[in-house]
Amino acid sequence: MKLRYQYKLRPGRQALALLTAQYDATRWVWNQCVERFTKHQDTSQTVLHRLLTKWRSENSWLTAQPVVPQQQIIRDFVAAKNAFFKGQRKPPRFKAAKRSLPSLNYTLRGFSLPDGRLRLAGGVIIPVVWSRDLPSEPSSVRVYQDAAGWWWASFVVERQHQVKSRQRDGAIGIDWGVKTPAKTTDGQFDLHYSQRARRSAAALKREQRKMARHRAKRDWQPYRKAKAKAATIQRTVRWQRKEQARSWAQHVAANHLHIACEDFKPAFLATTRMARKAAENAIGLVKTELAQAAQDYGATLHLIDPKYTTMDCSTCGTRAKRRIELSQRTYACNHCGTSIDRDLNAARNMIIRAGFNPADHDGLRPQLAEAA
Repeated sequence: MKLRYQYKLRPGRQALALLTAQYDATRWVWNQCVERFTKHQDTSQTVLHRLLTKWRSENSWLTAQPVVPQQQIIRDFVAAKNAFFKGQRKPPRFKAAKRSLPSLNYTLRGFSLPDGRLRLAGGVIIPVVWSRDLPSEPSSVRVYQDAAGWWWASFVVERQHQVKSRQRDGAIGIDWGVKTPAKTTDGQFDLHYSQRARRSAAALKREQRKMARHRAKRDWQPYRKAKAKAATIQRTVRWQRKEQARSWAQHVAANHLHIACEDFKPAFLATTRMARKAAENAIGLVKTELAQAAQDYGATLHLIDPKYTTMDCSTCGTRAKRRIELSQRTYACNHCGTSIDRDLNAARNMIIRAGFNPADHDGLRPQLAEAA
């Protein structure tokens, strides 16, 4: 399977100047494609490649830059256009020099790795911080700059899928939430709310206020410094969220053969009063990491429809007559008398609906009743 391996770059002044010149050329090509798109002209990949040949013959400054990233930016534009027509993203728009971050894509004929350094088309040589070895020869690389000013290289490599050995087999149900991001049928695998983003909020707020003050005074140099610090804080929090999600997902997949989780789409939480806490929990990221971990360990991931999982009793299967409000944190069944945490009840319903714990002949589930 194909994966991306990311490494930090340390470009010098000469390399930065060359990268900036190449990106200016590719940005111009992108904007030409967007202009044709807004005028409802033909923007097929074949037509755009022909136009690129014409543009390079008419502009010597464009010919002075390597053609590989310019060809790749056309492929990126066509992919963005197709995604727009499928309803997956917004339409392609112009890239402004002050607001867009450099990003260059090179195919196999546009880069090489002599002596552990990255050599790009156009004579650009950049040292690479090799944090880990590449599993195979890369087929392409994307060189880009993040909001904090750091440069990165993202290599596309082919890696054989090797199933990791699990410590033990079993089944587990997972219910996504806000107070507890992941509530499981086994309490030792619960994913609890982290305070990392809240602790970083004060520092981020301080830098954002600096940005506002310097922007009002048009002091652009201090503004850029404050903006870079704010981006560094946001990147650190993002890395922390990803590492926490990955560690938890690996722990769950290493100990369970069957994983039943709620097929939850957390996008709607952004419009509620729980938006900040939902963003800090990053449920979508946790769900993605769980799917990847299940593949790594050969576990089966079952996505369960979340309808009525909170209203159904996990012991007898009786459904509540009315909706249970979020303020009610305990589920009480009027039929069998079961009283448990509402999230735990929903997690148990996940594993029941996946078929790992079917009902007995009398309609009860004795295993869960004993566990309660």
